[in-house]
Amino acid sequence: MKCFERALAIQEKAYGHDDPRLATTLNEMGFCHLGLGQHQEAMKCFERALAIQEKACGHDDPRLATTLNGLGFCHLVQNQHQEAMKCFERALAIQEKAYGHDDPRLATTLNGLGVSHRVQNQHQEAMKCFERALAIQEKAYVHDDPRLATTLNEMGFCHRDQNQHQEAMKCFERALAIQEKAYGHDDPRLATTLNEMGFCHRDLGQHQEAMKCFERALAIQEKAYVHDDPCLFTTLNGLGFCHRDQNRHQEAMKCFERALAIQEKAYVHDDPRLATTLNEMGFCHLGLGQHQEATKCFERALAIQEKAYVHDDPCLATTLNGLGVCHLVQNQHKEAMKCFERALAIQEKAYGHDDPSLATTLNEMGFCHRDQNQHQETMKCFERALAIQERTYGHDDPLLATTIINGLGFCHRDQNQHQEAMKCFERTLAIQKKAYGHDDPRLATTLNEMGFCHRLQNQHQEAMKCFERALAIQEKAYGHDDQAYPGSLSRLKSP
Repeated sequence: MKCFERALAIQEKAYGHDDPRLATTLNEMGFCHLGLGQHQEAMKCFERALAIQEKACGHDDPRLATTLNGLGFCHLVQNQHQEAMKCFERALAIQEKAYGHDDPRLATTLNGLGVSHRVQNQHQEAMKCFERALAIQEKAYVHDDPRLATTLNEMGFCHRDQNQHQEAMKCFERALAIQEKAYGHDDPRLATTLNEMGFCHRDLGQHQEAMKCFERALAIQEKAYVHDDPCLFTTLNGLGFCHRDQNRHQEAMKCFERALAIQEKAYVHDDPRLATTLNEMGFCHLGLGQHQEATKCFERALAIQEKAYVHDDPCLATTLNGLGVCHLVQNQHKEAMKCFERALAIQEKAYGHDDPSLATTLNEMGFCHRDQNQHQETMKCFERALAIQERTYGHDDPLLATTIINGLGFCHRDQNQHQEAMKCFERTLAIQKKAYGHDDPRLATTLNEMGFCHRLQNQHQEAMKCFERALAIQEKAYGHDDQAYPGSLSRLKSP
């Protein structure tokens, strides 16, 4: 930044304050500010550069495209999606007019436009942008040119958003192979790809593979940067997720706490990037039964987000759901429902009424109604969530398990509709076996619920088989003294 600032001062003294030669320097300063998370300063640089260029060169000169892309990325990181879209679309129109429709300079703009679509859950439009960018790059460069890796990663993100994990993994694996060939095996540019592979493995329940990816990414980053560089926090969060998924909450909390310390040192204490880490710490505290600490995390995250964004920005929904769960586990049902209802209203406004992101909120609302014995309201929430998920993901996606088992199954059982409940649990078990295999610890919860359902119908032999199988799965996954499965043991011991 010091170099760019000195260059700008020299240019201003030599040429004046609106000479077009200043625009390049201003753009570089803008991208530098972006990298440092200084979004307002970046925006000022790009806006000044654009004003200079429009005055000197006109409104469709191809030199404006870089500036417009910079502005677009500024808007993106501040969740100003419509403004970002306008910048990328204008840049693309300028480039197509100047260079044609398959010039490699279009790829960056197409990727930015694709990301704008993706963050608004417009996945089909996003994928068209990424596929076009990749086709342009493959035509212009060799098939293992490192510039393709960025586009492949974006395609992977888009597949992952749609739970197309196999397709996502292919993209990430190809991107990693390209990067390893171009840069070597310990270049920090590999870390983003390794992290995304880690998240993809995690989505598939492949915890050991996920952990290896995050650990390799962290080792690369710690070797390349100082140990408190902000680049590390995504990797630390990924490691934290992996530990939490395996009920290692203390190890998870260490990762999240280190990530938060890095962010607080690198950014101001109300930077919106802290909210994600605070949310994860909140969920970790929930897993440890530390409800007050969890509430503090979610409340701080919400305050940060409300200060940074408008009050109906969709990023608030996760925080509101977490805060709602805190209220729910403390039997504060009215407060919980207010959080869930606000989250749902935000999501419906942002994404429409059948977006899959609504399913989590509807599930939490269902649990809140269930705790209050409001069976009809409960059933409506779970049925709507299930319909959304089936329409989005199909009928055997593992994401349906939470809705089917915890929602509809419990709701039927609460009303002594044991046959209907058992159908839900059996369907969930079949989905989980297909997705994760026969000894994944997630099957244990389902088997316990099936056992409980058998027991309520005095089918004790069938119940015992379910509990014994659940216990065997948990002991294999966690060991013989882990606290993750007291339910299985207690049910085996119960008369």
